[in-house]
Amino acid sequence: MLTAIIAGILTFILTLVGIPAFIRFYHKAHISGQQMHEDVKQHQAKGWNADDGGNRLSGCFCFG
Repeated sequence: MLTAIIAGILTFILTLVGIPAFIRFYHKAHISGQQMHEDVKQHQAKGWNADDGGNRLSGCFCFG
């Protein structure tokens, strides 16, 4: 049981440190957004809308 708790805490800490570093890497490499097909009109309409499903999921884990 203690091993599982330690693994969870370690994973959480690595995630808190790793995600900002990963985002900085993507910004420096000029990698952004999702790939979209120009000929599909649905994609053009929602091209700049933020998909915050991951934020909501993270919020549920942190505050739920």
